[in-house]
Amino acid sequence: MLTALKLVNKILNIAIVVSVLLVFIIFGVFVWNIVQVYSSISIGKPSIKFSDSKVELPINISNPGPFSIDEISAKVIVFDEYSVKILEGATELLKVEPASTLQTKIVMNLNVSKLSVETIERLLTENENLSVKANVSISVLPVVKVTGKFKYELPWGAPLHELKIEKPKASSYNSTHLQVLLPISFKNENRFMPVDTKVEVRVFNATSNVQVGLGYINIKASPTSSFSGNLTTLVKLDRSTVSLLFNDKLLRFRVEFTGTYD
Repeated sequence: MLTALKLVNKILNIAIVVSVLLVFIIFGVFVWNIVQVYSSISIGKPSIKFSDSKVELPINISNPGPFSIDEISAKVIVFDEYSVKILEGATELLKVEPASTLQTKIVMNLNVSKLSVETIERLLTENENLSVKANVSISVLPVVKVTGKFKYELPWGAPLHELKIEKPKASSYNSTHLQVLLPISFKNENRFMPVDTKVEVRVFNATSNVQVGLGYINIKASPTSSFSGNLTTLVKLDRSTVSLLFNDKLLRFRVEFTGTYD
């Protein structure tokens, strides 16, 4: 009888040990599965749509493990070097089946109205490092849930770097108009964003403040390229503007940048 009880106890002890080992093994596989998913996350080339004030960031997530990843969520915030929040976005709750890859995107909103003029001008004309902060949560329900925080720097190339609007050059066009050339140049040092915009200049009589000329130039510069061109405008000459031929100080320019980035 005692021998039988000892045998039963021994079998139970072995069963308990095996069960505990199986739990640890399964838990280890869960953790390995999540780690593999984390390491598989890759970010693609951002798509910038200024017309919609959005930046779309493609993301690929692979799940090579045997378990389904029931919930994946991510929230991303982008700050400039002065800790000003530029972009913010989040994914919906995502699910990745075993041995499959999910292609999705984070849509980040660009609220230009909340940015100061100084911030916008700096982002357009100065290179800097943006700070990207992300909170990522991955769950294999109901067993494991892992939350991680990531921070890294993203080099930002100014699309209008070294923007130069040089001194205008005036010459006689005909008996009623004066031709004015306004040289414009810059470097688009952004790796992702082309420049496609319209630069307009209005010429005013400095004495009467009456508009006497209007001109524009279409500007296109692909990523990491340079632009150089002349904006040409004709200034109408009448009795109040004849002195423009002799005194450049009477010319006043207002340059307005308008356009979209696609």
